Amino acid sequence: MKTEQDLLQCAYDVADQYRDGLWPEWRNKQWQDIWKLLINVLRHRCPGFTDTQYGEALNRGFLDSR
Repeated sequence: MKTEQDLLQCAYDVADQYRDGLWPEWRNKQWQDIWKLLINVLRHRCPGFTDTQYGEALNRGFLDSR
């Protein structure tokens, strides 16, 4: 089972990959829709957490990956 630290690392990686343009097909979408897609990527890569935990981890991932 994944740990909280695994979740945070994965969220950091997802944030970096988004910033690096890994999903160019999302470019014309609204940020709210992109956020949902990113949460789904995170959920797929690191299962077993709550929606709140995914959102908080992704927020932190974007802040830490600057």
